[in-house]
Amino acid sequence: MRIAAMGLAAVLVWGSAACATGRDNSESNFLTATQADQEYLAEARRWQLPDGLDWPRPPIHEEKSNVDGAPMVYEAGYGAVMATEYWYCSWGRALVDAEDGEERSRALAEVLKLPQTAYFQNIENPDSDVRMLTAAQAGDYTHIAADLQLNCADQGNRR
Repeated sequence: MRIAAMGLAAVLVWGSAACATGRDNSESNFLTATQADQEYLAEARRWQLPDGLDWPRPPIHEEKSNVDGAPMVYEAGYGAVMATEYWYCSWGRALVDAEDGEERSRALAEVLKLPQTAYFQNIENPDSDVRMLTAAQAGDYTHIAADLQLNCADQGNRR
């Protein structure tokens, strides 16, 4: 299962990254909060959410560190991972909470797209998610429900 502290999701203080690499932010693999928001929104345009849900509006990423107030930077790809995580959590909840077969079928079809997402492509152990999706195809949503509780509890995408 995914853990909130994914390697890709590592957030660094700009000054530390610049000192460590000897390069400025424009030459590195890091994005400002504004750029990470733009990346998030570009990825969000590729995915549809369940009816009644909207994408979070910028600012999504923190501009300043809550530790020392320094500007934050994000690894390239972080915005896309966060967008597709929100997408998965939204559809996973729609699947688990579905009240009829039509809603469930639509949500399952979306959840089964998980391997196509930046979120899935950046997890440490994709085999567990493949097993979770296989169980869901067979009508067992308990693994998705557990995954949502573990990885999506802080998301505001409840109906």
